[in-house]
Amino acid sequence: MIEPRLLSCDPIFQLNMVLWSLKDLPIHQRSYQIRPVLREAGYYLVAIDRKIILPSDVTIRQSLMRLVTRLTPPVPDIWLRHINGEADLIIELKSQGFGLDSSNVNQALKLLVASADLSLSVGNPAIKRPGHLTFITVLQDAKYLLETIDALKAKLDEYKIPSSPASVIGLSDNDSAWIWESPNPSCLPQPLKQTLSEPISVLRKIESVEEMLPLLFIPWIPDSGESYLHSIGLSVLTGRVLCCVLAEINNAEPPVTLTLRASDILEEATYGVFSSWKEQERHSILKKVIDIISDNIQSTDITYRKGEEIDIDIASNDTLRTILQEIEQIDVSDSSRNLETIRQPSLF
Repeated sequence: MIEPRLLSCDPIFQLNMVLWSLKDLPIHQRSYQIRPVLREAGYYLVAIDRKIILPSDVTIRQSLMRLVTRLTPPVPDIWLRHINGEADLIIELKSQGFGLDSSNVNQALKLLVASADLSLSVGNPAIKRPGHLTFITVLQDAKYLLETIDALKAKLDEYKIPSSPASVIGLSDNDSAWIWESPNPSCLPQPLKQTLSEPISVLRKIESVEEMLPLLFIPWIPDSGESYLHSIGLSVLTGRVLCCVLAEINNAEPPVTLTLRASDILEEATYGVFSSWKEQERHSILKKVIDIISDNIQSTDITYRKGEEIDIDIASNDTLRTILQEIEQIDVSDSSRNLETIRQPSLF
């Protein structure tokens, strides 16, 4: 059994903390006590794992090359927008803080520079779009990380390279809740300064990780090998996918050729979050969903299959019942029959 106290530095848990703070829970999960802190402050989700573009100005790029190894676009974990046009919030999740000698410095410098103006990243360079970079890490490292970020901003100022405002939020837990706390609330973006002027409870403490699993919007992410939730998350996501497939097939009225689209299935399985996920292996995940369906249905013809879409011939009610039985027999914990075979790219 995984102890809940170990989750504050877990990448899957940290990601879901942000997602919980952005939206109301599905009806069947509202017994969980969650405060949508970022939603209350006016933020909404734009993208997960979407790259942002560095400035095109030659002088800035030449100066930045003196500080980083490559000018590849950085890929922050989460991109939020504000309903009133405040600065976009770019969030980077870290399992622990880091210092100036860390390999994370290259990424942090590029995030600071690219977040200063997101107009290139949205394809409209004529209108400036300011951003604010926020790191979320474990509370015991939050002040240390803020000192590192301040030092990096000072270095960028020294080279006359514009950078975004930056702040840090620390994640901790007590006997009753998981909490967000800022070591310096004055650094936070304006909509969050009052909300996070003091520690705030986001999620009530749950007795076991197993109890929490149905709550996770995204129970698995690529390259989450250091996550306590990694292996069971793959089973949970596979199980949700199959539940969505079962519902679609069960609602079919034979004779019919039923079209299933992996994007629709994953959108439902992640409570509407998958469409915002820009991860580079997105298509591999979609294809694997179709593989799972196709590989486990033997009782009828797969009349069409192409990449992320599949057509299933359901000629009669007997065929429909047989297909349902075949899918229900899939062991979601079996790595050869679940999503575990997706190649593990780098996300965190």
